Amino acid sequence: WWDRVHIIVWGAATELLVKDAAVQKKMQKFLELGGVVSVCRKCAENIKVMDAVKAMEIEGQFKVFYLGNWFSKILHSDVRVLSV
Repeated sequence: WWDRVHIIVWGAATELLVKDAAVQKKMQKFLELGGVVSVCRKCAENIKVMDAVKAMEIEGQFKVFYLGNWFSKILHSDVRVLSV
């Protein structure tokens, strides 16, 4: 359907990613298939799961950064966005 898919994790989904092994397994499979995952650093800090998120980043599972401005630019571009 799309050549490239990039999942952005923020808000409460950040805690779900950190605490749910089934979600982690699905994300790992997604990454193995060539997908990209980014996690909002500010959300992880607010929910107090930054240490767990940082450990996953170090393992190469995904990128962690303040993504508010970056995502705003995406929304104003011609990139297709699907929000769930």
